[in-house]
Order: sequence, then C-alpha cells, then structure tokens
Amino acid sequence: GARVSGCAASGIAAMLEQPALTTPAAPPAYDSQFEQLAGGSRQTWRPTSPRDSGIPSGLYREKVHGRWQYLLRRDAKWYESDLSTGIFAELARHNESVIQWRPDGDDYTRTGTLIVDRGAPLPPLHARALVLCSGFTPRIGSSAETVLYDNVPYSIATRVARSLEQFVQVGV
Repeated sequence: GARVSGCAASGIAAMLEQPALTTPAAPPAYDSQFEQLAGGSRQTWRPTSPRDSGIPSGLYREKVHGRWQYLLRRDAKWYESDLSTGIFAELARHNESVIQWRPDGDDYTRTGTLIVDRGAPLPPLHARALVLCSGFTPRIGSSAETVLYDNVPYSIATRVARSLEQFVQVGV
C-alpha cells in the first residue's frame, strides 16, 4: 500500500524559480561603509561612495550595525538581496556561468558531478536539491576554489542552473 513519491531532488528542482527583484530598498546611508562587487564569483569588493550620483547597476554591500547587507541596483533603483541571489543576478547580467557538470561515465543522460565556483554560493534551496541527489554534503575541490555535488542527474543540473539564469558547461 505504499505510494512512490518520486525523487525529492527532482521535485525541489522543478519548483525552483528565478529570484525576482521585488523588494525595493532604501539607498545606502551616506556615511556607511559601502562596497561594490567587482570580481563576480571571486567576490572581489571595491570601496565606493554612496554619495556618488552616478552609481551604476551592480551588487553592493553596506555595513549596518556591524553586518553586511546586500543591495542590487538596477535602472537607478535599489533592491534588497542576499549574497547568493545578488551574485547570480550579476553573473546573469554579464552572461557569465560558474556551473559545470562532469558525467560519471560516457552516458550524459545519467548522473555526474555538478561543480560550482566557491565564490558563488548557491541559494539554500538550490543547494538542498543537489545534496538530496546523493545524500552527502558537497565536497570542496582540490584547489579549494570549487564546490562539488556528487550523483547529480543532468536534468537536475540544468534545472538548477536555469533557475539561476546560468548555463551548464559540460566537461569531461
């Protein structure tokens, strides 16, 4: 009498949507520590002035009460963000991808290892879908610059990437 409920990872991956910029934010305070993301997935930040009238689109962080708050600027408007959503929004804006998939064998329709640059942390729900593929926490790559998720079917890899406006680079 037991029912098959299907693959939890596939179910979560199917529900993933592109993060939307929907929550407007106040502009940064004039006297706050304020930085702009300059290096994409490398998370290189450069100081900038919130007093500048021509602040370009991008991901910014402002120190408020000793903690970083992240803001996205688009079309001269400010939006609330978290670090992972902001980084992937910037990568998409620059048409850059930080997601790779390496098949476990010759069959590209089966499972493989999903590789993400460590400087571009996945949003929690995306990471959870990938962890559920194997049941194991992700591994850190040998050079400590990537995070590896094992036993990920190509279909789930592409759903996760697409929901982050990324494309999957297939490697051997």
